[in-house]
Parts: sequence; structure tokens; C-alpha cells
Amino acid sequence: MIITFSNNPIDRFRCWLSNKYEDLTQFRWQLKHHRIECHICGEVLDSTETKFSPEQCGWKRIRKQWYKPWICHACLGHRDFKPYIKMIDGQEGNP
Repeated sequence: MIITFSNNPIDRFRCWLSNKYEDLTQFRWQLKHHRIECHICGEVLDSTETKFSPEQCGWKRIRKQWYKPWICHACLGHRDFKPYIKMIDGQEGNP
């Protein structure tokens, strides 16, 4: 949830819009069973085990690739890319 103390109507609208988006993702996450996996470290987020949506947990989705993988909070926020580098080296055949 985002809170603003600004009197600017544009800031207040952006705050309201982002909170509505968060409510929508929460509703969609709990509507049916979802299971997502981090593209880098392999951590799994399951809708039966947690009530919070991936966006609320800090997960991000990379939209530039055709299959749109998810990246978890630990890999994205703390820049823990070592498992990802090992995975790419393994796919290319490098030791």
C-alpha cells in the first residue's frame, strides 16, 4: 500500500491507481491456484502457501523476453546473480 501526503491531484491519483492495482493482483492471486518460480535461484511462490501476491512480496516480471520469467526479491533487490551466471554458463556448455 502506498500513502501520500501530497495535495497534488496527480500524485493522489497515482497513489490511488497503484493501490487499486495491488488490490487487483491480490484478488487474481487468490482466485485460483498459481505457482511461480524464480528464473535465477529457483525459489517457488505458491498461492496455497502464501496469501500475498508476487508483486506484494517484491517479485518482478521481466517483460522483454517472450516467456516473461519472474525474478524474486532476493535476486532482484540484493543482486544475487551468481546462480544465474552459473546457469547461463551451463547452458552454453562452458565449464
